[in-house]
Amino acid sequence: MRRPLSFALIGLLSYSACVLAAEPVAGPQISLSAQARQTVANDQALAVLYAEASSANPQQVVDELNRQGQRALDIAKGYKQVRIASGNRSTWPVYDPNDKEHRNQPTGWRGRAEWRLESLDSQALARLVAALQPGLRLASLGFQPSGPTRQKAENALIPAAMTAFEERARLSAQALGYSKWRIVEITLNGGGMPMPVQNLRFAQTASMADSMPIAEGESELSLQASGRIELLPSR
Repeated sequence: MRRPLSFALIGLLSYSACVLAAEPVAGPQISLSAQARQTVANDQALAVLYAEASSANPQQVVDELNRQGQRALDIAKGYKQVRIASGNRSTWPVYDPNDKEHRNQPTGWRGRAEWRLESLDSQALARLVAALQPGLRLASLGFQPSGPTRQKAENALIPAAMTAFEERARLSAQALGYSKWRIVEITLNGGGMPMPVQNLRFAQTASMADSMPIAEGESELSLQASGRIELLPSR
């Protein structure tokens, strides 16, 4: 997943590109890109838990999901290191396909609500997940670099990405018989995906969660420099 980076340097590069692009085109242009990579620790744990309810009365479904949500929020107050937030929530009618006479009338209602947990303390998050069960079920658990960790790594990748772009530009120009070139435009984009853990059987008690080893792993972050160069005639 790529996303734009908010660096002051990008603003300067964009400004320079606009100035350069305003000059008359003197030669052919080449679009190219180069990338720099770095492995960083997944220091943030993420978990999604959910509750489901069913009833003949839609209000009872809503009330049950609200009850489970309030219980989760009350328990989470004891875990200051963990942030909890409400996620997706939906309620829908259930129909009986075999009842042709009343097939347009719902025979019941179902609902599902999710809550998202985030923490820099994976053991604290594990204890909270255990405390929220069996009322809530674990949908997914994953790890990713936190915002500050990602930002620091991406900042460190800027020089490497720019150097790689310049080297590729030099080689491209040289391959076409040009010794001079200039940057017309250039942009920087970062990428990296969190590491999911699928089908995890989580601890059922807080004491079990304390003793359960959790491997956060690492993620590979990348910074791509993309742009165009203009090949200049030798003078």
